[in-house]
Amino acid sequence: MIKEDCVELKIEDIVDNSGDRVDKVLTVNPGTNLGQALKLSGMVLSGGEAKVVIADGLVMVNGEPETRRGRKLSSGDVIELNGARAEVAVRSRDTGPHSAC
Repeated sequence: MIKEDCVELKIEDIVDNSGDRVDKVLTVNPGTNLGQALKLSGMVLSGGEAKVVIADGLVMVNGEPETRRGRKLSSGDVIELNGARAEVAVRSRDTGPHSAC
């Protein structure tokens, strides 16, 4: 598991709701957008690269092309780029009084 700025990336071999294999589960804070998620998941190396691949229509969310970099993600959303798939899990806003996030 990798932690970066209160965002966890768990590498797991799992199956999403449609029965398809996903490569990663990306656990993010509420309000995380598509561009941030692509960068945090490692599908792209920078925010600039995320902007380009999204604008070019190369990113799929839940099987549909997505061209809005600022799209807010929800738990269960599946992001795809160049054959890589990640399922989003949004953490609860109530993380407790001692949470660093």
